[in-house]
Amino acid sequence: MFLKRLDIKGFKSFADKTEIALEPGINIIVGPNGCGKSNVVDAVRWVLGEGNVRHLRGHKSEDIIFNGTDKEKGQGMAWVEMTLENSDGLLPVAYHEVTVSRKAFRNGESEFYLNKTRVRMKDIGELFTGTGLGKKGYSIINQGELEQVLNAQPLERRLMLEEAAGIIKYRQQRDEVNRRIEKTGQDLLRLGDIINELEQRRQELQIKAAKAGQYRLWADELGDKERFVYQYEGGRLRRDLAKKQEDFVHRNHEVERYRQEIAEGEENLLQEELNLREVETILNDLKEERRQLEGTLSALTSDHRIAGERLKNNQERIVAASSDAARYAGMLQSLQNDLERQQLDWEGESRGYQARVAEYSELEQELLDLEDKLESERSRFEVQKSDFFTRMQGEAEVKNEILSNAEQLKRLHDKHERLLVRVDEIRNKLSGINLDLDQMQNEKCENEEQLSLCTGERTRLDQEYNNLLGVNRQYEDKLTSLARQAQEIKAQIIHLQEMQRNMVGYSPAARAILTAGQKGGLTGIMGLAGEVIDVPPGMELAVEMAAGRGLENIIVEKSGHAEKAIEHLKKSGAGRVTFLPLDLLKVTDVPEKVLRELAAYPGVRGLASRLIGCEEKYRRAIDYLLGRVLIVDDLPIGITIFKKIAYPFKIVTLEGELINPGGAVSGGSKARADASSPLQRKGEEKKLQKNLGEIQALQAEQQTRLNESRENLRKLEETRESIRKSIMELEYHLQLLCKGIDSNKTNAAAARRDIEENLSEIERIDAEIDSVCQRLQDIEERQQQVEEENQKLAAEMERAREELTARHSELELRRERLTSWQEQLAMKKNELDHYAANIEQFKQVGASYASSHQEACSLQERLEQESKKESDKSQQLEEKIAGHKQKLAEIADKLEEVQAGHLAAQLRLDELRGALHPGRNRIVELEAQTRNLEMAITRSGVELESLQERWRERFHTEWIEEELPTATAAEIREYKARIEYLQMQIEELGPVDLETIKEYEEINERFTFLTGQYQDLTNARDSLHELLQETEKLLIKNFGQFIQLANQSFNQTFQEIFEGGEATLILELNKDRLEAGVDIEVKLPGKKSQLLGLLSGGERALTCIAFVFSLLRLKPAPFCLLDEIDAALDEVNLNRFSRFLRSMAEVMQFIVITHRQGTIEAGSKIHGVTMPEKGISSVFTLDISQTENLAG
Repeated sequence: MFLKRLDIKGFKSFADKTEIALEPGINIIVGPNGCGKSNVVDAVRWVLGEGNVRHLRGHKSEDIIFNGTDKEKGQGMAWVEMTLENSDGLLPVAYHEVTVSRKAFRNGESEFYLNKTRVRMKDIGELFTGTGLGKKGYSIINQGELEQVLNAQPLERRLMLEEAAGIIKYRQQRDEVNRRIEKTGQDLLRLGDIINELEQRRQELQIKAAKAGQYRLWADELGDKERFVYQYEGGRLRRDLAKKQEDFVHRNHEVERYRQEIAEGEENLLQEELNLREVETILNDLKEERRQLEGTLSALTSDHRIAGERLKNNQERIVAASSDAARYAGMLQSLQNDLERQQLDWEGESRGYQARVAEYSELEQELLDLEDKLESERSRFEVQKSDFFTRMQGEAEVKNEILSNAEQLKRLHDKHERLLVRVDEIRNKLSGINLDLDQMQNEKCENEEQLSLCTGERTRLDQEYNNLLGVNRQYEDKLTSLARQAQEIKAQIIHLQEMQRNMVGYSPAARAILTAGQKGGLTGIMGLAGEVIDVPPGMELAVEMAAGRGLENIIVEKSGHAEKAIEHLKKSGAGRVTFLPLDLLKVTDVPEKVLRELAAYPGVRGLASRLIGCEEKYRRAIDYLLGRVLIVDDLPIGITIFKKIAYPFKIVTLEGELINPGGAVSGGSKARADASSPLQRKGEEKKLQKNLGEIQALQAEQQTRLNESRENLRKLEETRESIRKSIMELEYHLQLLCKGIDSNKTNAAAARRDIEENLSEIERIDAEIDSVCQRLQDIEERQQQVEEENQKLAAEMERAREELTARHSELELRRERLTSWQEQLAMKKNELDHYAANIEQFKQVGASYASSHQEACSLQERLEQESKKESDKSQQLEEKIAGHKQKLAEIADKLEEVQAGHLAAQLRLDELRGALHPGRNRIVELEAQTRNLEMAITRSGVELESLQERWRERFHTEWIEEELPTATAAEIREYKARIEYLQMQIEELGPVDLETIKEYEEINERFTFLTGQYQDLTNARDSLHELLQETEKLLIKNFGQFIQLANQSFNQTFQEIFEGGEATLILELNKDRLEAGVDIEVKLPGKKSQLLGLLSGGERALTCIAFVFSLLRLKPAPFCLLDEIDAALDEVNLNRFSRFLRSMAEVMQFIVITHRQGTIEAGSKIHGVTMPEKGISSVFTLDISQTENLAG
């Protein structure tokens, strides 16, 4: 069996229909990240029944449906179809090719199909159970699930092994049985509660009827008292409301009066405020005028000051211009003298410059010789310096070694002290542990004695409980048997009544007439003769044989009714019926003489018409029908009567033999009536009703006994539960004590080991301290020697550095001197150039000085004219300033006068405002009182309305305005106390039900039915327990056999992959045999056994692969789908994986998603998943064998 083909459409990124044809062996799926390779794995998981969308890397169900791209719209359905080759019959279906498909829609609906036939998801799960493809299967490993296999809980590994063993179905069956047992237990619990509740209800109903009379008396008295109190309270509230409304009106009038007085005062206040605002306007205008004059005066003063400054500045400039003219005249004469001296100096300096150029060349040659000597000495110094640094580095290493050993010595001393403290702590702890251990041992002995006593008491109670339980079960079995009998009888009665309602045994014509009469189409129809009679028990067959078809005769009131009925039969074509019109029937009574003769014969029962009961209105029809029918015990008596009595009787026996008046005798086995006989049904129903009454009486008796037994059982169970809890507490306490004792022993042993280990460690540290001290002493001696040598070398280097510095200083001095000569030559050259330039410049400056002298004279004349203008302007400004100061003085006088008037107006305004305050305060006070009265009126109104509403709710009538009842406060208190008493009595009386009898019958019928249901559920639960035990035994047996085979296969596969080592599957101990998980213990080649968490990533991955392959080797799955499980393997482990994969591919099919070259080379067929359009996956297939053939 293998996976032959996978068809995908609309699932995740596979928008278009995609077919992936697979072959036996190794099928490789490759492609870049994000192209949809893992969606192939998700598709397989999904079609196999995966229901959790998170396991498919989604968040909601519609995430698995193609959602569309920028160019392609989304789809409304996802569809995956998987075709399996089943020629070996591994799947339990009669097909060589099995197709499983699944559809999902955006509304959340999902459909499964098996070979195009719709099935349930449960059917798909059961189909693949035990094949390795189930929910706990091991043949599909997704990305990241490799670690989950190793990190899984032991029970999860066990479930994988059960899936491989094909016994997971037994666990599922066990779980299903447990769920059904639990559900049955819950149903039994609910039924028991309901039955107990119904039983209590039956007893309660007997008491409720007696409460009705007392309830009516108290209810009537309560109503009268409440009406009186309500009327009294209503009148009181109306009076109180009227008084408050009167006070409210009075205070409103007083508020209006005060408001009018305040309005007049506010009008005067308003007039004063207007006057004050006019004064304030004049005052503000004067202030504004003063501000403007002050601004103008400030501007004039500023202009006057500026004019004075300008005049002063012009005078200074005139003096400066006169001085400049005289200065430029003197400078022009001095410049002429300097020009002559500059020409003489230039000639002398030119001769000195040539001599200095010769001296500079000699000095430059000396500097070159000195630089060569300095370079030679510097090279020797660098060699010495390098040697010195090497020695200093050695000295630093020695110092570091000293520091390192000193630090190590300090750490050792610290550790030594900590260990000593630790030893003391452990010794103290050990003493405490020993004390606790002694105390726990004593407590354990006391608890064991108590447990022994409780266990003996529990044994005695268990025996008593089992005996009582057996008695209880006998009562329950008897009740169940009686309930079953009652149920069967009720079913028979219902069946007979149903036949009676359907008129079974009567002709179609009779049924048609009766139906028409019931519907009102015919009148006067009184009923069938066989339905209106009451036949004594045992005579049903005799009456039926004697009357024959006469029992179907229809009794009508008058002949006209018979005519209409016959006309109805003709029209409907329903058949023929004999009618008995009471106004036409002629009945002849049997003579009394004949009756007396019959009384002398034994075995004569009497005339049938007299033996049969019926209503008086039917008597004439019954006499007509059976008035001459004589019922006797047997046929011989009938023949005797026929011979002796000369009267035309129709004689019938109790066995149904019939002697006609003419002498004809009929009888035999066919004479007995069949089940459709109406009279037989009536007799049978009476008999069944009698039996049912007897059974119900027995049920009541047995139920009483059962209730007594259950009560005894409940009390005993409470005692047993108390003992059980005590035992559990003692056992739990003992368990805790044992654990505590073991823990203390373990802790004591560990403490002793810790003391020994710490003492050993202290000895080791002491030895190490001695070693470090000796090593430190040797290093310090070596350091002293190195320091002495370095000091000598440092002194030599210092001398060499001083010599080198002196040489360098001399060289720098020569360089500075040479530089100085260069600068002096440059300066001399510049001086010569400067002399030449100065001579030329002197000539230009002379011309400039002459021009400046002329300009200074012109400026002096212009400034004198401007000074005269500024002097005139300053005099004018002084006159304007004096005028503005006079105006400011006048405005200040007016302003003082207006401010005095403003202050007087402000005082008058404050006086008027103060006069208004008392009135306003009184208004506020009155308004507060008014609001309080208004709220009180509202409350009173609400109370009155509430009282009226309570009246309507209580008496269901509208409030009646009546005169206030006359009563004193004491009487009202007595009334209210009586009302409370009556209400309390009625509440204590509880609800009253007058229909208790009918309710009791309904509850009793339901109680009987539920009791039968309870027994049925009990039997079903016992059957489920038996099935559970058988399933668990089978599961334990098969798993025990398979775990041995799986252990061998895992160890063998592990050794083949790792080329050695050991691997073991270990079943957990101290657990339920069905819930014990499986642990993995691994020993890699050349290593000790270690936890899986300590393995490297590649070793963990390869161990997981070995575990999965061992299951596949032991129980091959139809196919195995692996998604990038080789990602964590290095090249060596990858080669091992590929080699083992090839060997396993000989017996089963592999579908591997990978990026690794070594795994790809192992495949026989490659499927490439790409995304030619973003968001849409496509698959291309390459057959490697065909490619190799084409390549030659």
